[in-house]
Amino acid sequence: MEAPKAEVAHITKKKSNQLYLILGGGGFLIILGMVTLSARNPNINYGIFIENLEARAFYQNQQVTVAAELPATYVGPKTVTVWPPFLYGNDVSVPGHEAANLMVDLNAGNLPLDIKVDGSLKWKVSSFTFGRYRLVVNCLADIPLGSMADGTSFESGARYEFDQPCKLRLES
Repeated sequence: MEAPKAEVAHITKKKSNQLYLILGGGGFLIILGMVTLSARNPNINYGIFIENLEARAFYQNQQVTVAAELPATYVGPKTVTVWPPFLYGNDVSVPGHEAANLMVDLNAGNLPLDIKVDGSLKWKVSSFTFGRYRLVVNCLADIPLGSMADGTSFESGARYEFDQPCKLRLES
């Protein structure tokens, strides 16, 4: 059996999305965004049940959004399923050393994020369901924001296309 393929197709940034770094009280990050996730089942004879899915965004290994729960789904043979979770983090505290890194990244005009999705997966053949695996997906993105120096930031309806494949791992 071939493992399913996963990808994050794009992140859509809404006009209301902003990043803040408040100096003096430590760093605080506010992040809002829609992410399009998809799962493709490359198998001809096996279906896949995917459940208990949660998506989160991380900045330098620190979780910066709350977990977005995704609905359980069945991905039939040679089919694709798409989820559009909304990821948000409000007043996420960024430790001092990470706040300095965040300022460097923002001044450079980008935000490196790791979109992580985890859940469970079972195989289905005819009416028989078997196996239970933990599904772990990592999608790295370096989201262009524009430079703080030139005053640009998120644009209304801007869309970032991922340029590298996600890493998918199944654990027993």
